[in-house]
Amino acid sequence: MDYDFDLRPMLPVDGEKLIDDPAYAYEPKWDGYRAIVFAGDELRVQSRNLRQLTPEFPELRRIRNALATTSGVVLDGEIVCLVNGRPDFQALRGHTHPVSFVVFDILYDGAQSVMGMPLVERKSLLENRVVDTDIVVKNVWVSGKGKELYEVACSTGMEGVVAKLLESPYVPGRRSRYWLKFRRRLTLDCVVGGLTYGETGGLASIAVGCYDQRHLRYVGNVGSGLGVSDVADLITHTTEATECPFDLSLSAIPRCVARRSKWVKPTLCCEVSYAEFTRDLRLRQPVLVRIRPDKDPLECQISR
Repeated sequence: MDYDFDLRPMLPVDGEKLIDDPAYAYEPKWDGYRAIVFAGDELRVQSRNLRQLTPEFPELRRIRNALATTSGVVLDGEIVCLVNGRPDFQALRGHTHPVSFVVFDILYDGAQSVMGMPLVERKSLLENRVVDTDIVVKNVWVSGKGKELYEVACSTGMEGVVAKLLESPYVPGRRSRYWLKFRRRLTLDCVVGGLTYGETGGLASIAVGCYDQRHLRYVGNVGSGLGVSDVADLITHTTEATECPFDLSLSAIPRCVARRSKWVKPTLCCEVSYAEFTRDLRLRQPVLVRIRPDKDPLECQISR
């Protein structure tokens, strides 16, 4: 079987409130690289933006050992790296540990597309076509127990859960309300140390930091969640500074940030939600929650 075509994965939308609904399958949400595996005459592993990942992760060629069929399959899943039993995105990016492929859907069975089948039937077919090995793991799922799985997933370092309508088809290349994601988010109070402007001159993000004892450490730039009222608050409550307020002996400022930033005195605080701290103490996936002019900057101590 020769799969000489490309597929972009189906994507979830943000859910509003997690409930226990027997109409949905609930799965852990992994923190890795989404990938489509074409296991035909040749094995191809392709990213969501159609980049070939097999050269980067040659061990994934062993996915063939997990197939209980010789007619070929196309699978959807996530490439992950486990460190001490927890998914570690930085280890995945650096490829410092072995990777696994967590498979959660089947799109082709031999030459036949099964994307029009209900999810519950595709799950059953997947059970018959793939076995767990050292490189491939079938994603666990439960019906109607989303809240319980969410608590377990978050306690073991997962991103959260995805709720998938059991009767839904697979819609490649699109975000669909058939799938709803509920992500674990952490929050942190930060100090605003700079206003970073884009190419067109508008405010694009804010440079933020936290105190490490009494030294202000740069922890990243936040652009997501920055609304019109937030920009007004920032202009009202910040005062331009003649030099960078962050302690550069603790953390270097990226050159692109320094070049486009106007430094401000570290007197204004904000609340930021984020996925995790990286090993070099930078916020991953930060989103501005609100400006906090009521908070003392020295209360914004770094969380390790």
